[in-house]
Amino acid sequence: MDLRADLQIHSTQSFDTKVEEGAITPKQIIEMVAREKKVGVVSITDHFKVAQRYRGNVRFAKRRGIELVVGAEFDARIRLPDKD
Repeated sequence: MDLRADLQIHSTQSFDTKVEEGAITPKQIIEMVAREKKVGVVSITDHFKVAQRYRGNVRFAKRRGIELVVGAEFDARIRLPDKD
């Protein structure tokens, strides 16, 4: 089985992604992926968003034959202590 996935997609739900710059909603992403049929799995990884918010989109994607993996992108900067 040839299964392709796109695991890094941002939607209009990311705070720094703007519609005027081409961003689309999660449902528009799912519709586009289902229509193009190039991948069977997508992950919407908006910045600092909680997975609970996308529950309806998971069902929406499944009805269109797409597996939606809900993710989030977080800032993981770590400040290390100074050396002695």
